[in-house]
Amino acid sequence: MLLLPFVLITKQLQPDVNLEFVPSLIERLGVASDAFAFYCRILLFPFRLTLDYGRSPHFVLVQVPGWQMALSIVLAVVGLAVVGYSLFRPRQSAQHDGSIWRSFVLCGWAVFCLSLAPVLGLVPFSFQDTSTVADRHLYVPMFGASIAVVGLLIRTRATVRSLRVAGAILAVLAGLSFYQARIWWSTETLFRHTFAINPRSYVGHYSIAAELFDAGRTDEGIEQTRKCLAINPDYLSAEVALGIAWLRKGEFQNAIDYYGSVLAKNRSTLGKRAPFIATIHNNLGMLLHRVGRKTEGTQQFVEAVEVDPTSVDGHMNLGHAALNEGRFADAANHYQAALALSPGNPAVQRWLDLARRGGRM
Repeated sequence: MLLLPFVLITKQLQPDVNLEFVPSLIERLGVASDAFAFYCRILLFPFRLTLDYGRSPHFVLVQVPGWQMALSIVLAVVGLAVVGYSLFRPRQSAQHDGSIWRSFVLCGWAVFCLSLAPVLGLVPFSFQDTSTVADRHLYVPMFGASIAVVGLLIRTRATVRSLRVAGAILAVLAGLSFYQARIWWSTETLFRHTFAINPRSYVGHYSIAAELFDAGRTDEGIEQTRKCLAINPDYLSAEVALGIAWLRKGEFQNAIDYYGSVLAKNRSTLGKRAPFIATIHNNLGMLLHRVGRKTEGTQQFVEAVEVDPTSVDGHMNLGHAALNEGRFADAANHYQAALALSPGNPAVQRWLDLARRGGRM
């Protein structure tokens, strides 16, 4: 109940239109069961943890074997039944029959399951485009697991033997934590580990490419970006980056041809795709201006604003084009629109003032 308001707010910020794939209600039950079984496994056996498991709804529905899905559904049904029992069983029995430990275990299980519910995929959320499951989704449920462990210690009366077992388990977990922390030492070590567990992590290739581009290793970055797009051909972030890489290499025609091919195949501009498509239009427009095809370039700026009316870059580029052609009133209108989208932006304000002075410095 405490989590419900956050679920509603989060869903409001992540509408279905922003998702690449939205499973049907029946399919979501399968996805949720798979996620629940996955979390139970890593709770008991916290090995092979990584940043990107790649268990998107589409992957689960297409790649997970039927027997494994059936087993996950059975586990989820049993888990749900135990939650129901823990919520509605008689309360007075625990104190009279010495089974207070069972109350802790059942309470912990209920907290574990119910706090997982918002991130199982029953309600679609944006990260599912990459993976429904993620280690961070266990942060709150782990509190429930700790309550259940308290119940088990009460059951054993915290004998020396049980405390030694608990201590040994904690020591192993501590060692695993140190090992996991070393994996996060750098982008390279993080994603080398990720690829070992999930070779189809397109996010991993894209992240390495971004670091390579920042380091000036453009050719290597292009290679990683192509690997990313080979796995997910419709990953717009990578498509934008690849065009910029061609631009950095001075290969303007390659960049122009590439962005043209991307726009030709990306018909949808709904949801979160709109800013990316607008960026591609803007980048293509600037490239066309650079090679002297100014009319075509300006048309790309127009299309950028049509795709995403909130594109500050689109309005700014239209303002620059109008200013260069001596259309000062049009330039001022576009700069004013950009300023409305980015209030108080000093750079936009300077261009607006210049347009209002008729281009005089």
